[in-house]
Amino acid sequence: MHDPSERTFEYVLSGKSFHNRSWPSSDSGWPVPALFSFGDSSSDVGNNNYLLDPPALSRANFIPYGRAFFNPQNPTGRASDGRILIDFIAEHLGLPYLRPFLEPGFADYSKGVGFASAGSGFMPGTLTSIDAIWNGSYQVINMPEQLDQFRLVKASLIANNGTAITEHVLGNAIYYISSGTNDVVFDYDSNATVRELYTIDQYLDLLIEAVEDTVKALYEEGGRKIVVSGMTPYGCSPSQAATMPGFACNDTTSEFGKLFGSKFPAMRHRLQISCPFATVVNTNPYDIFEDVIKNGSAYGYTKQSLACCGIGTLNSDAAGCGIIDESGNPLYNLCTQGEVREYVFWDFAHPTESVNQLLGELFFSGDGRWSAPMNVEALAHL
Repeated sequence: MHDPSERTFEYVLSGKSFHNRSWPSSDSGWPVPALFSFGDSSSDVGNNNYLLDPPALSRANFIPYGRAFFNPQNPTGRASDGRILIDFIAEHLGLPYLRPFLEPGFADYSKGVGFASAGSGFMPGTLTSIDAIWNGSYQVINMPEQLDQFRLVKASLIANNGTAITEHVLGNAIYYISSGTNDVVFDYDSNATVRELYTIDQYLDLLIEAVEDTVKALYEEGGRKIVVSGMTPYGCSPSQAATMPGFACNDTTSEFGKLFGSKFPAMRHRLQISCPFATVVNTNPYDIFEDVIKNGSAYGYTKQSLACCGIGTLNSDAAGCGIIDESGNPLYNLCTQGEVREYVFWDFAHPTESVNQLLGELFFSGDGRWSAPMNVEALAHL
């Protein structure tokens, strides 16, 4: 039996490879010249494809990932059936879909680039726990390393365009940060020593401090328009619901995300002092997911806990979607393209393209329930 994480494919970034769909024009008149994304699988556009020795902890560059939009024979590495949230933000801004920083030969960062790495987090202990759990067999690019990669991009932009143009691009670009769940899962929930040292509230205070440090680092490099995403109710994902009576949400696990989000207003206030020329926007995926899962029919979703793709109870096995036998035959369950619109989750933890589109629309142009103190559209116009 083959593990799909062992397979990797290169993909061609062209309209033809995406079923002849053209990439969005970057000449849209928006005052945002570039988009930079940081974080975990929620915004990884393919960096983990290129982590080979040791391989990445998590990948999505194999069939059937990406089938709804990207070339189904050459999945890009996005953890969904199609576009992920950052793709819809790029579309709204009239910018190209982000390419991964680690893609060989790619060096045109003038419209942005993606640094996110599936499985990563903010905290050093997240890497330590991943090493301990899998005996050093896998790797991820944690947030400090992603920031180092951004500094390399900045140096490249200065070398190619000069300091003045680079400062203008970086000062008007949007930076999207989406991470934290893996810190709770690996660094806290899976680490008895850390749980003995800190309550979850105390740990989340440390995590918020790491988020602040990330924002400050981007500010020091010229970032002024910064979006920090909250967590989803991870306890409602198939991987968690499958362990609960009646496949209900694991409210204890989900509460981590709710508590994390409750600390954002105070964080923004502190950042107004430490980063006076920056505007920091917080997005709220928690309440959107909670509403979609509890009131799915109002949105057209009838499968709130069952994943479209995977194996096991609720198709919740973390390595299930895309798994094949020795002859290449699929061993996983897969809903049809006509059915996927009814599903909240594509695989064990990641939303379908439809849910990502909903998130993108609400974060970009929705009201204060979903983004504070303003939406991404308002941020773009600053």
